[in-house]
Amino acid sequence: MQQLKKQIKEKQIQGIYLFYGEEHYILNAYLDKAVDSVMIDSDRVMNLDVFEAQGNQIDKMIDAMDTLPFLGEKRVVVMKSLELFQAKNASKTEKLIEALSTLPSTTVLFIVENEVDKRTKLFKKINSLGRTIEFNRLSEDDLVQYIADQLNKHNKKIEKVVAKHFIHTVGFDLATIHNELDKLVAYNKESDIVSKQTIDEICTKSVENRIFDLVDCMGGSRRQHALKLYNDLVVLREPPTRVLFMLTRQFRLILQTKLMLEKGAQRQEMASKLKLPPFVLDKNMKQAKNFSIVQLKEALKQCLDAEVQMKTGKMDITLGIELLIIKYSA
Repeated sequence: MQQLKKQIKEKQIQGIYLFYGEEHYILNAYLDKAVDSVMIDSDRVMNLDVFEAQGNQIDKMIDAMDTLPFLGEKRVVVMKSLELFQAKNASKTEKLIEALSTLPSTTVLFIVENEVDKRTKLFKKINSLGRTIEFNRLSEDDLVQYIADQLNKHNKKIEKVVAKHFIHTVGFDLATIHNELDKLVAYNKESDIVSKQTIDEICTKSVENRIFDLVDCMGGSRRQHALKLYNDLVVLREPPTRVLFMLTRQFRLILQTKLMLEKGAQRQEMASKLKLPPFVLDKNMKQAKNFSIVQLKEALKQCLDAEVQMKTGKMDITLGIELLIIKYSA
C-alpha cells in the first residue's frame, strides 16, 4: 500500500495492478487517485476504457489493452468485477494471461475483483509482472482512528468509546460511515465534540444492527421488545423480504459461530472463515450463548420455510416473521 501511495504521489503509476478485497470504499478511492495521476480529464474521452461485469467481451478488452493512446502519453484500461478467478471463466482468463505478457508500455491496466484465488495462473502472472494490492476491511480500532481523522478535518473531536458507539450504530461500511459523518458535521456546527447523544439523535441505525438487536431480544426472551423492533422496521418501510433475509443470515452466522466454538476454533480463524470483522464476530459469539444448536437449526429452518411459503402465497410474510419472533422469544 505504501508503494502505491508513493507511485500516485510521484505520478509513477505504470503497468499492471490487481486491486481486490472487501473494503470497496478505500479500494475505489485509490483507483480514482491512481487513474487521476496517470491522465488529465481531457484525455479520458479517448484514452480511458472501463469494463464492468462484462466478462463476455474479453476480446474487446484485450483490443483496448493493445491500443496505443490517442494524443496522450498513456491509455488506461479498468476491468471491474469480471469474476476472472472463477473456474467458469477459465478460457477467457487464458486469453488474458497471454495478453498480459505483451502489454504495451503505454497502457496501464487495473483489474478489480472482490475475491481472488492466489493459486491461479492469473494471480501469479499479475504478481510477477505487476502489483497485487489487497484492501481488507478495517479493524474496529482502525475504524475508530479513521473516524477521528475524518472529524479532525472539520475541527471536531470524538472520544474512542463514542466512536465505537457510532460504528455499532451505523455499521462498518465506509460509504455509510462517510454519509453519517457528514450529517454529524452539518448538525454539530456549534460544538467541537461529537457526543453519544448527538449520534443517537442524528444517525440512522443500520438494518444489520437493528436485526442484531432484534435477535438479541429474541435470545434474551424479550418478546415485546423484539416485536417492537420489528414494527419499527415496518414503519421505516424496510421490506419484509429483506428483514427475513437478514434474520436468516444472522441465525446462520450464529449457528456457524457456535459450531466453530464447539470445535475449539480460534477467534482469528473464525473471523477469517466467516468473513466478519473481529468486533462483529465478538457480538455473534455473545449471541451464540443465548441459543442451543437445536434452536438455531430450527430457527434457520423456519426462516427458510417462511420464505418458501411467502413465495408460494401460502402465508403473509409479515405474519410469518412475527410468528418466528414469538416462537424464539419464549
